[in-house]
Amino acid sequence: MRRFFFHVITGTSRYEDDAGAMLESLRDVMPHGRTVAKVLTKCWAAQADAGDHSSCEDYLEVEDQDSQFLITLPIGRLLQEQCPAQASGSIDLNEYRLTRHYTRVLAA
Repeated sequence: MRRFFFHVITGTSRYEDDAGAMLESLRDVMPHGRTVAKVLTKCWAAQADAGDHSSCEDYLEVEDQDSQFLITLPIGRLLQEQCPAQASGSIDLNEYRLTRHYTRVLAA
């Protein structure tokens, strides 16, 4: 298992993922990135009333535990939609944990 970090880039801001995620291999980065993108869009949809929003240009920067940059994952492409303004549906327990984690990251 290796630790991968999914840093959130929105406009000119960069939000560091200090905890990261333990994944089996590099092949697990894309599915996990898709889950992170889904959770972030749900958080942003909930914050829309406060004027916060995501854009098609937001992305995740992924690096490994050795601080080696691996890949940039555009959030719109991860969701395979034209940059949804809002995501709907229920959040499972793993998504809830990620939501709490990324809400703390974005608030810092």
